[in-house]
Order: sequence, then structure tokens, then C-alpha cells
Amino acid sequence: MNIVWPAREWVKDVCCITMVKDEPNFIRQWLLHYRENFSDPSFIIIDHASVPSVADFLSSEGLGENVSVLHLPAIPFDDDFKSAALTAMSGVALGGYKYVITSDSDELVIPLPSGKGRSLSDLIDAESADYIAPIGVEFIHNSEEEAVFDFGRPLLEQRNYVRFHSAYSKPVIWKHNDATFGAGQHRVSLPYEFSKTLGLAHLKYVDVAFSRQRQNSRGLVDFSASQIEKRRDTIWAESGGDNWAEGTFQEARNIDLRASAGQVFQDFVLQLEARLDDQGEPIKRGQAHNLRIRSKVVKFEDF
Repeated sequence: MNIVWPAREWVKDVCCITMVKDEPNFIRQWLLHYRENFSDPSFIIIDHASVPSVADFLSSEGLGENVSVLHLPAIPFDDDFKSAALTAMSGVALGGYKYVITSDSDELVIPLPSGKGRSLSDLIDAESADYIAPIGVEFIHNSEEEAVFDFGRPLLEQRNYVRFHSAYSKPVIWKHNDATFGAGQHRVSLPYEFSKTLGLAHLKYVDVAFSRQRQNSRGLVDFSASQIEKRRDTIWAESGGDNWAEGTFQEARNIDLRASAGQVFQDFVLQLEARLDDQGEPIKRGQAHNLRIRSKVVKFEDF
């Protein structure tokens, strides 16, 4: 059934929404980031049977202010269910908020260097589209220059090596509630625009040891029958171990500082905006695609 929402009458600016299972470190960083970047944010967390529960974690850490938690039982993971749940929560929140940021807990909307000096709220307000995709920016730990990541401190104080990735240029900022998320929140059903001043920081590789440990635990996920039938369970099938993603971390350590980060960024955006489907036709905004463009590693502050 299609939900028909009434006219919006928002009274607060931003609500940040996510769905998690056993991700206390990311939840801590997610809350810290948005509380530092917005004056009065609210949060909705769908807790997929975390142990300990998200509510217990928030209470023990004193992090529960303005956080609403919806508890789910230990059902098998299903990406389509997750997208439907996040769509529904976003639609509800947009009845009272100017905009929502709906993403995984290891994804943070940040200002790009081109937006430096302006607040996150001002940058989002300046975007005219109803649905906005920040540029996907993967932060990668350079273990020769950067310390172990502290999830209780801001990201940009600790990490400065990135690559741009099309798969994480996701339409996570909504100013209207008529759309629905596709699987993985990589697209929405209505047209969206890429931002030139906002990035979506992805923390999968933010710390070598932590990332390896997390990848191993993801291999234990119980998938729904539907996900297995669609072979989506293979996305998390990497075994992990000492050699997992070693090439990625090595690239950050051996970065070619002569590369122009600005040029790499411009080239990436041009490719992103010139997306073509399997027949070589331009992809329409909101249309499904299998684009997997990623850039070389560059310094974040250099573009």
C-alpha cells in the first residue's frame, strides 16, 4: 500500500536516523558528529537485536538525550526490510522536521573542503533538491602517520586520507517524504542531486585493526531466505583475516602526494554525473545502477 502523507508542518530542523546491530563504536561517533554539527538534533535508532541493546548502551554511556530507540527482535537480516523500515521512519520524521539524514551508522554527512567555514546546516539549507546525495568519501587509516581511531573524538581531527566512491554517494538527505529507498539506501525512487559541498564519510576502513575485527564479525550474519535467494549474502562473504583489504590500507600508506586531489575530485564527479546504463544511455536520477567508480587515495584537505 502506498502511504499518502498529509502536508508537512515541521517545527524542528534535523532528525538523524539509522538502523544498527551491535555497532556501539559507530553509534558513539554518529551521535558525537551530529551533536557537534547541529544545535538541537534529534535521533531515531532502529535496534536490530543488539547485545547489549542500544538503549542499555546509551544509558550506560550517558548518550541518550533526544534519542528514540525502536527495538526489533533477532530476525534474519534483510536489506529490503531495512530500506522499507528506514523509508517509513524518514517519512514519519519529516512530518515534524525540516529534513532528515538517514544512513548507516558508519556514514556521516560532512562538509567537503569546498564548503569549509560554513556550517553543515547552512550547506544543507543551500541545497535546492528534495533529495540530496553527498559525495561518497571513504576515510582510510594511514597507520604509519595516524594513531588508532578514537570513536569518542571527531573524525576530521584524526583522519586525512580518502578516496571517492560512487557506491557511497547515496541520497541520504531528504527534505520531502514522497520517496522510497532502494536496497542499501544507494538510491531513491525520485530524482536526486549530487552535492558539490557535502560528503558522505564512510568509516569502513577508518582503523586497520578495528576494520578487520568488524569484517570478521559480519561474516556471522544470519541472512533472510529472500537475501540468500538474491545472492545478496555474498556481499559480506569475505572471510576477513590479516590480509583483508591490505591493498586498501597499503595505498593510504604509500600515497603519491604529487597527485592533484582537486583534479581527482573533479574527474570523479564528472564520471558520477555522466553515468550510463548497460546500453550506454544516460542514467536518470533515481534509476537503479551498478556503478562502481572509485578514485585513488588523496589527502582530504587538498581539494
